[in-house]
Amino acid sequence: MPVPLLHGIFRAFPPPRMLRVSAAGLDLSDEYIKIVDFSGARGQLRLTRHGEEKIPLGVVENGKILKPADLVQSLTRIREKHGITNIIAALPEEDAYVVKLRIPAMKRKNLREAIELQLEEFVPLKPSEAEFDYHVLREPTQDHPFFDCKVSVLPQVSVQSYLDAFTQAGLRPLAFEIEGQALARAVIPEHDPAPLMIVDFGKWRTGIAIVVDHHLRFSATVPFGGSHLNKQIMEKFQVSEDQAEAMKREQKQVPAAQAEEFTSLVIASLAVLADEVNKYKLYWLDHKDETGDSRPKLEGLYLCGGSSNIEGMCAKLQEAVGLPAQTANPWINAFSLKDHIPALPANDALRYATAIGLALRTHYL
Repeated sequence: MPVPLLHGIFRAFPPPRMLRVSAAGLDLSDEYIKIVDFSGARGQLRLTRHGEEKIPLGVVENGKILKPADLVQSLTRIREKHGITNIIAALPEEDAYVVKLRIPAMKRKNLREAIELQLEEFVPLKPSEAEFDYHVLREPTQDHPFFDCKVSVLPQVSVQSYLDAFTQAGLRPLAFEIEGQALARAVIPEHDPAPLMIVDFGKWRTGIAIVVDHHLRFSATVPFGGSHLNKQIMEKFQVSEDQAEAMKREQKQVPAAQAEEFTSLVIASLAVLADEVNKYKLYWLDHKDETGDSRPKLEGLYLCGGSSNIEGMCAKLQEAVGLPAQTANPWINAFSLKDHIPALPANDALRYATAIGLALRTHYL
């Protein structure tokens, strides 16, 4: 039996907080497995372990597992190296759907079945082919006799392929989450209910998430990342990939005679990303949700991801998108940096934001 999406044993049978099992957050991309684990009390957590394992090229592509046996080997190595068993795992956004459904008031025990009956209207999957979980956004009242529910959906075959790989590697997934929901838990301050956008600028692709009151309400993936900019820099200035990376992070690494040309190249490249972000911002504002309600205006943008530490990127994105933008602090809901200096440097923490959000899950139920 597959573990239902977002519906691990904690969701199905929530034990008392004192009995809750610790679990590492595990983020699996096309190239890397990253893990994070915490100990301690909520708001005063301590980073106890973190690490990554490179996945050979071609094992996972665009979130699809193409070589299960090779992935199991990589997962086994990271399990043995870091001594983890229980995990909260991210599932790829490429195949995910997030919709809002309005269900007539009924007994809660019947809600899941009612959602399943509506699902095919909004998602191109048959109920028998889908794994889904839901969260009630609004309870029925006399004036509004409906449940408003956020529903997250993935193809069952995708969920099962990940579950099989994890269990064959000796890992025990307690729950699955879509990446954007984990990012929201990591980077948006716990008591901030504002409608916000998260831009996760990775190596090969960029994840865009829109979150309202900490609930993922929209997600998209753009096939553009830091590697595309690196390639342009390498070709234009005849430098190695390491040199291109250094030039991006600190423009003082750029020879003075090439500074203007370099800045123009970076601005043009980031304009491609800004156009995509703007496209989804406008889509969010111009289209009502699945229940016919207007969507709230976005109030800000958080930038994270392994390629997000380009000098001046946040300011450029803010200017292009027209939203207040800031580089995310992935530790914001774990601990204060005044009290604990983690063994993971700030720039690297941006790469681990999804894993951090997953690891926070058992502490923030």
